[in-house]
Amino acid sequence: MAVQSEPQLIFNHVDDTLGPKGAEEWQAFIQDSEGNTVGLVEHRASGGS
Repeated sequence: MAVQSEPQLIFNHVDDTLGPKGAEEWQAFIQDSEGNTVGLVEHRASGGS
């Protein structure tokens, strides 16, 4: 597995329309053992690291 893109903050949820209110949305990409690109998404409490 290889990291293609380190985690990056892509969105702040100011309300609960698209995700938990007050959360940050982080995204990263990896390449699996078969060469497929896999996107990973995480919701973090605002100000988290």
